[in-house]
Amino acid sequence: MTGEKTETRESERREQWVVRFRGRVHGVGFRFTTRQLAHAYPEVAGYVRNCPDGSVELVMEGPVDRMGQLLEAVRGAFANNITDVSVQSQPWTGAFERFEIRY
Repeated sequence: MTGEKTETRESERREQWVVRFRGRVHGVGFRFTTRQLAHAYPEVAGYVRNCPDGSVELVMEGPVDRMGQLLEAVRGAFANNITDVSVQSQPWTGAFERFEIRY
């Protein structure tokens, strides 16, 4: 052994995040803007959709650091619209090939 760390670096650790945005998030281009922002993070796949309760759900998988950057980009783009954000971390599944809008 050479004493190397066996921890996974943050840039390599993959998870799935289920994010719920609340506030004035319907009818403001939230899904389309989120999809556009996601194009800058090709390592992140998943979807964004409107929920019947008036919230928007973002489900994404990929490297934790890149998902964090995408989440901050979305929060920044809609800072005046979002009143609450919840994030649930789950194990990575590899179920998504790209990022899309779901209806």
